[in-house]
Amino acid sequence: MKISFLGATKMVTGSNFLIETKNTKFLIDCGLFQGSKSINRMNYEPFNFNPEEIDLWFYLMPTWTTAEEYPN
Repeated sequence: MKISFLGATKMVTGSNFLIETKNTKFLIDCGLFQGSKSINRMNYEPFNFNPEEIDLWFYLMPTWTTAEEYPN
């Protein structure tokens, strides 16, 4: 199992974790980065994963900020 911390590291916003097992990839949260202009720009950077490869998505805090960035 591999766990990647893709957001909300050293800051409060942008919660995003990718967990990969041998057969499954799942995402926990996919939140917005909020704050200064430089932090907000992070919302426009490419994802660190291929959204088409995600099998499951869980969001732990039912607010728009933890789900806003999830790819359609």
